[in-house]
Amino acid sequence: MPLVRDCDYVVTQNSGVAMTGYFHQKPVVLFGKVDFHHIAAKVFESGENGAFDRVGQMQPDYSRYLFWFLQKMAINAGRPDAEDKILAAVRARGWDV
Repeated sequence: MPLVRDCDYVVTQNSGVAMTGYFHQKPVVLFGKVDFHHIAAKVFESGENGAFDRVGQMQPDYSRYLFWFLQKMAINAGRPDAEDKILAAVRARGWDV
């Protein structure tokens, strides 16, 4: 944690360390494709030079992104409606449950 807290930015393939970086308001360079790519500098889109050039200028709204990703796009298992949301999600994908 101290390394992420004290760094300028996070560089990773597709690790949860990037998500930890977001919690510490650190920009991220991603070499791989991962679900939480939206506010990262992406090597697979911009190439290495482009991603590293971009990361130093990034100032995303980390709190807003984390809320959107974790509360709107994911099912929060700690909420009372989690079971209903899980059933709705699997039924929407054709599971007969």
